[in-house]
Amino acid sequence: MIIASMVDQYNKFLIQSEAIGWRKPVASMNFILTSTSWRQDHNGFSHQNPGFVSSQLNNQSSQVRVYYPLDANSMLVVMENALKTTNRINIIVAGKTDMPQCMTIEEAKKSLHTGLTELPWAGNKPEKPDIVFVGTGDYVSQEMFAVLQILREIAPQVRTRCVYVSEISCFCF
Repeated sequence: MIIASMVDQYNKFLIQSEAIGWRKPVASMNFILTSTSWRQDHNGFSHQNPGFVSSQLNNQSSQVRVYYPLDANSMLVVMENALKTTNRINIIVAGKTDMPQCMTIEEAKKSLHTGLTELPWAGNKPEKPDIVFVGTGDYVSQEMFAVLQILREIAPQVRTRCVYVSEISCFCF
């Protein structure tokens, strides 16, 4: 939480610097969190406490963006965007293990732009669903896809829609 406090101070600097007309934009501060509390490969919860993300979202600052890329293509799109932005704090949460490819570059760009996207191939009747499944993050979404597959097998009559949230901060503003 010490780092979170330092980032809070940097966020205050960004907000104040926008009010100064002669000040040029500064490169964004980019964080890549490569382990999540949901996937415990070797050393458990203490390795990546989700409190850092929560503390930044609690600021409700338009300078903060929190991304959860689904696959390699969405990671490429998110990284390109983060490296091009200025006056922002970008937090990118992605695991370190290989994951299946789910999106094309074009789909990943659209998802980045809106913050969320429907994945029609994952649901079975997205036009009139009984249940809407929403996931964010690579590992959690893989679990969601597995649940949807099981549901298709044991209860094919249940209509499902699958939505993926790529930028959780899109709900904050």
